[in-house]
Amino acid sequence: MKIIIIIMMLSLSLQKDVDMNNVLYRDDLKFEVRKYHNTPTNKNTITSEYLIKVELNEIDSVCVSQIENEDWLVFLRNESSSWNANLILYSIYERDAMWYFYTPKTVNLKDIWFENKRSSDIDDWESFLKIKK
Repeated sequence: MKIIIIIMMLSLSLQKDVDMNNVLYRDDLKFEVRKYHNTPTNKNTITSEYLIKVELNEIDSVCVSQIENEDWLVFLRNESSSWNANLILYSIYERDAMWYFYTPKTVNLKDIWFENKRSSDIDDWESFLKIKK
């Protein structure tokens, strides 16, 4: 009986890793940058008007919610997962996404991000995620 339970736990753990890899490494992650006209709930809160919203299904949402801050940094540093990790973090933490909103739509946003913004975003996330422990 104990062996069956151990096998089931390993299976669930492996499935979580597979699902997590799917959302962080796939090329078809759907997102949009939206401009909101909002009013802060109190005068000490600064909210962005430009937010990234990522479409995640229920399984992806659960997997993303279980990623530890240290793991986010690993995904951000990996060129294969950094774009998706960055977009998902922007969506989760509702960080200001004005740069993404005003980048011309005639260019490939992902390519421009890799060339011009990836390094600074990773630095920002490293600082932010260390505080969020």
